[in-house]
Amino acid sequence: MTQHIVVHLTHAADDLTAAAMAIRLAATLQSKGAQVTMLLDLEGARIADRRQPLDLLSRRGKPLIELYDALVQVGGRLLICPHCAGAIGLTSDMLRPGATIAANDDELAQLLLDADKILDY
Repeated sequence: MTQHIVVHLTHAADDLTAAAMAIRLAATLQSKGAQVTMLLDLEGARIADRRQPLDLLSRRGKPLIELYDALVQVGGRLLICPHCAGAIGLTSDMLRPGATIAANDDELAQLLLDADKILDY
């Protein structure tokens, strides 16, 4: 039985260590057979925004864009809080591949209810 894991990320450039660790762990879990959704809210919503540069280096020296691309390549998906997207002017046409903006609070609630595990960064 596939585990459904939500990796909740509230950081981007404000905490590169948290952002990098969350994305790396999400990719690793996905590659090991879990179904992983990253829930991006607050500053984390900026990770999926093509207007934001992700060439920032994590402590291990990899740019966030490489980590992001690796997650998407293994099938991870990213869901953005619609309120947080609105706060930064983020629309669907500005998203990086693999990311979507949640339709409403019900979609976010269902994601969390369906999760076997939730990791918070």
